[in-house]
Amino acid sequence: MKILLVITGLGMGGAEKIVSSLADDYKKKHNSVTIVSLTSPILVVPKSQEIDIINLNIRGVVSFIKAIFTLKKIIKKIRPDVVHSHMFHAIIISRICRLLVKIPKLISSAHNTVDGSLIRSMLYRVTDFLSEVTTNVSQDAVNSFIKSHAANKNKIICIDNGIDITKFKKLDKSVFPSEFYNANNKLIILSIGSLTKQKDYPNLFNALALFKQEYGSNFIQLIVGSGPLEQSLIQLSTQLGLQENIIFLGLRHDIPELLSLCDLFILPSAWEGFGLVIAEAMACEAIVIGTDCGGVKDVVGQYGFIVPPHDPNLLKSAIFSSLNLSPEEKNSMQKNARLHIIHKYSLTRMANEYLELYQK
Repeated sequence: MKILLVITGLGMGGAEKIVSSLADDYKKKHNSVTIVSLTSPILVVPKSQEIDIINLNIRGVVSFIKAIFTLKKIIKKIRPDVVHSHMFHAIIISRICRLLVKIPKLISSAHNTVDGSLIRSMLYRVTDFLSEVTTNVSQDAVNSFIKSHAANKNKIICIDNGIDITKFKKLDKSVFPSEFYNANNKLIILSIGSLTKQKDYPNLFNALALFKQEYGSNFIQLIVGSGPLEQSLIQLSTQLGLQENIIFLGLRHDIPELLSLCDLFILPSAWEGFGLVIAEAMACEAIVIGTDCGGVKDVVGQYGFIVPPHDPNLLKSAIFSSLNLSPEEKNSMQKNARLHIIHKYSLTRMANEYLELYQK
């Protein structure tokens, strides 16, 4: 089967990891796979060097319009059996292309809720007829599309994200990042995600300020990610007296190592589609705290802590609850969390569901 995957970008986000992982899985199953990224930079790529990656390098409205015709030429040349588009801009451009060139099957995959955007909802809605089916990564995200009329309720389904459980697993101490290993016996808290409004780091920082008042300063909070709010978040950490506790690491490529090292993983998001990183943390047997948004609650299940979004007090209380686990309770939660992810959220399960959808 010839498969063309179109994605808005190949940065460091969850959707980007999913597309790269899907490409590798499809290639292992002897399919021909090409990825088109609409934007730069390309940071996440498949392991297989046999997968072609084409960068359309869109930088504005004019280049977006040009990219429609470039994608049309690519489709005409490759003649894929299926085009699978991921994220908003890729979905819209792929649907427009279907008006210009023959596409045997077009699958659209959103990776988040609509978030109240009227323009996005309208564009999703008016182009919905151009794809066979829309998928989203959690039932909550599917429900948000139906509620906002971004998709026909009879043409949208949930396919949960999946992770590579052979990559994300508890690693031996010998591979831990040396600059943090032992960390002078401090509690190590980790959060991973772009420095944007969605990830709601102010919620986390305010919770940590409350935590510090009761617990003391014997902890460090590692932040992995980059984004437009970096400077304002650095300023906020200083204003809250956390400048010695919070370390901004930027982009990292040793995520399984960091997840295996941390004492606690926190996802403080205001909204999510799925929350891929929390599944990765659980697969690495980290104790996790997530906010009740999107599919996070379903992913965590009974194997971690869930708190409402935008509530630093309850987030602080959850941090204390995680520290009060007995060694037996902690070990049980860690082992069962990984088994839960293996059973429900593996990459193999997700890829097989998509392949079945392609062949219908």
